[in-house]
Amino acid sequence: MPVRQGNRRETSSQKGSDYSDAVIEFQNHRGYFLDTRAEDSGEAEDLVFIPKAGNRSKVVAEVKYRSSEKSGLSPNDYVEEFAKRFYQWSEGAYRGYEFNLFASKSANEQLWLDLFKRLKDDAVKSFFEKMKEESEGAYQSFLDKHDSSRFKRFLENSYIWIDYEIGDFERIISRNEETGEYRYDPYAINYAPVRESGIHKSNLLQVVELPPELYRVPAADGVTTKKFYSHDPHDVLPIHYHNNEIYSLVHPDEFDEETSNMCSEGSFEATSLREFAVRNPSETEVNISKVLVRGIVTTIANRIGAEVNRERRDTRVYMRHEDEDLKVNGKWVTQQLDTGEVRHRSVTVFVKFFTEHYYLGLYPTTEFTKDGQELVSGHRKKYLSDRFNPGNFPQNNRKSSTVEIWLSELALEQSLTRFKLPSNLQTVQIQRVEDLILEGVRPPESGDERNQLVENQLKGAINPEDTE
Repeated sequence: MPVRQGNRRETSSQKGSDYSDAVIEFQNHRGYFLDTRAEDSGEAEDLVFIPKAGNRSKVVAEVKYRSSEKSGLSPNDYVEEFAKRFYQWSEGAYRGYEFNLFASKSANEQLWLDLFKRLKDDAVKSFFEKMKEESEGAYQSFLDKHDSSRFKRFLENSYIWIDYEIGDFERIISRNEETGEYRYDPYAINYAPVRESGIHKSNLLQVVELPPELYRVPAADGVTTKKFYSHDPHDVLPIHYHNNEIYSLVHPDEFDEETSNMCSEGSFEATSLREFAVRNPSETEVNISKVLVRGIVTTIANRIGAEVNRERRDTRVYMRHEDEDLKVNGKWVTQQLDTGEVRHRSVTVFVKFFTEHYYLGLYPTTEFTKDGQELVSGHRKKYLSDRFNPGNFPQNNRKSSTVEIWLSELALEQSLTRFKLPSNLQTVQIQRVEDLILEGVRPPESGDERNQLVENQLKGAINPEDTE
């Protein structure tokens, strides 16, 4: 049945959330009335729906929202809950109901697909045994009476809406209103394509001309990944430590003193970056090259006064806030809140390798800082994220506007010589990818398939019929 994915939250922490509202609106367009809502009625279930017409089953739904900095929901995080749901569906209070799980962010996507899309016997049996091991009391007794075949029927009759954000629900609803058609099962077994066409704004930039040289320097004794990245400039510069070797797009003669002290005395090796990064590279070489290419952007971001932060396992860029709100083209980029904290219109920088080229991407995000520079974290970040949930605003317009602001600020398509970059970076050329046209394609089954679709577009070789 349909599969995509997200992460965990308890109902009490999500009262009044925009995500639950979006699910209710989405279900309304699927043909269901809301019967009860936990935060309103005190019922144990997040949401219960009844069909508007026909012989369809009632739906009991659980909603799992995860903000961007949280990890995604894996089936292994939900073992006891699945045992409970299986029991309720089989002989409990919700016998005959259809179970739906809505989640905004995923982890262990392969297992979700194996359980709910592919229904692989070995995966189903293994997960069933895991439920038996981790369950107690009535649920354990119930599981002991059955085998995995009945659990498989439960999986077949459940709908798992994974990796659906608010904007995804809004997009489907909008398409339904425009076409009069609605196909609520985006992962139907035959994968029939949604007949949709249009121009999609690109947030990708192609690195047309890479830096000519790659410098490889043996690391000094005692250097570790942790020690290397404890030196703040290494979060910004196009430099990377891997397997006792330092890879850099900056000439070693331009290293600062602390970086130089991390290098083994003696010579370094200068090689062609293109040969290393493009000509039949290994997976490790591609990953190293991605870090270095990303460092070109973060170096420029640092030069224009932006903050570069890698504390949350990705690379976030936001403008520092000074004495007053910062605006670009009439739109705020930093905004002081009445609490004293600062909201930032920011981007996450990522790199893809397609068709012998590296592509930079800017993904729009919202960050909060204590003083204009230091990120807010923990419960306070969650409170601010909920209060200023981007779901309150038009998603496409907001995201497009943020990308355009940062493209304007970074000015990556212009000559980079004005930034006084290290000598090896002076000849880099970057060009924005033109708008992408997708027509007659279904939603991608996985991240790998999504990457393949984009790569085909960049080649100009996509055939809508090939996706059926």
